[in-house]
Amino acid sequence: MEKEKEILTPEEIEELIRKLEVEYPELVNPRQTEKSDKAREV
Repeated sequence: MEKEKEILTPEEIEELIRKLEVEYPELVNPRQTEKSDKAREV
């Protein structure tokens, strides 16, 4: 049996993107996290 693919509405996609942005801010602003990583090392 083939697994059915779930189709998301644009609203659901936006919600998922927002959740990902909260969990992985480096995906949105990679430069900012590089700076904070360097600050942590010091």
